[in-house]
Amino acid sequence: MTPLRFVGAGIRRQARATNDHLLGPITLDCAANETIVLHGPSGSGKSLFIELASGLRAPDTGVVRLGDVELHRIPPRRRDIGLLTQDAALYDHLDAARNIGFGAKADDDSVRAAARIACCTDLVEGSGVPVGTLSGGERRRVALAKALATGPSILLLDEPFEGLDPATHLAIRVALRAELDRREGLTIIAAHDRSDAIALADRVVLLDDGRIIDVATPRDLLDAPSSFEVATRFTHPGASVLAGEIEGSQVTVAGGTTTTDAPLPSTKAVSLVLPREAITLGGDGLAGWRVACHEPTESGLDLLCRHEDDPIPGNLLRVPCPAHEPTPAVGAGVTLTLIPSRMLVFPGRSNG
Repeated sequence: MTPLRFVGAGIRRQARATNDHLLGPITLDCAANETIVLHGPSGSGKSLFIELASGLRAPDTGVVRLGDVELHRIPPRRRDIGLLTQDAALYDHLDAARNIGFGAKADDDSVRAAARIACCTDLVEGSGVPVGTLSGGERRRVALAKALATGPSILLLDEPFEGLDPATHLAIRVALRAELDRREGLTIIAAHDRSDAIALADRVVLLDDGRIIDVATPRDLLDAPSSFEVATRFTHPGASVLAGEIEGSQVTVAGGTTTTDAPLPSTKAVSLVLPREAITLGGDGLAGWRVACHEPTESGLDLLCRHEDDPIPGNLLRVPCPAHEPTPAVGAGVTLTLIPSRMLVFPGRSNG
């Protein structure tokens, strides 16, 4: 199997810009039989990465090689790439079965197998209506099946679960995971949902503002995030951040002093990344915190707390409120305790 290689590949923001890139420059070797998930927020460069990997777009800087050949110079019919784009790229006048089978290698058995993975067997065996009349979620499933049907050496999926209801999303993800375990070939998936990256990836490429901030297995990212960006964007998205200063094994933060079990950086100023489970109400902990608002969650109620001496309105800590305890009123003073084993500590930076 021929590997796909990105060597300083990038897309400039403007045609003549030198260092201002929308994406990259990226250097990455993709193994022949692995699943890479591109993870990051909207605008981070996931779709541009897919465009480069498909050969639909030539890089402005560097090269993307399939084997020893620049990918965009290979005729499309010889690339052996299955592609799902965000706009689905279907033939609206054709029905689901003919869309999925629109490829020289996609026979009836391949169409049915792909439809099972994409949970659109009902559309393939149904009334034969043009896909232009289908809903967005139905079109997404047909487009996924179309990308799978030819059994390509390289499979590129841009947000394959976009617009699907939760039950269908999970069903397709389970079926796709089984297919990825079975198939031989490179798969690259763009996904903004962290759970999809964890479930599907051999390696995760974390993107932010067009640059790669880390490449690692999901387990390595979860167990030992390499940076503040990784910790807040992948390991604990939505975690609170608290500025502090280290002296010995003690960390001084707003409202008092705490300890941490995390490895300490060499800098005096630090940023604590605090997932919900790292903060509890009460105890002999941090004083001077007040409840700014209540926020219902799937698991109950969170308190968003602000320190009374902090002039920045957005510096809030998210604290779970136990269901068996009285809920402090908005404006009430509370004491917070930080759990040392749950904290992550990184060199200091702004809370904003």
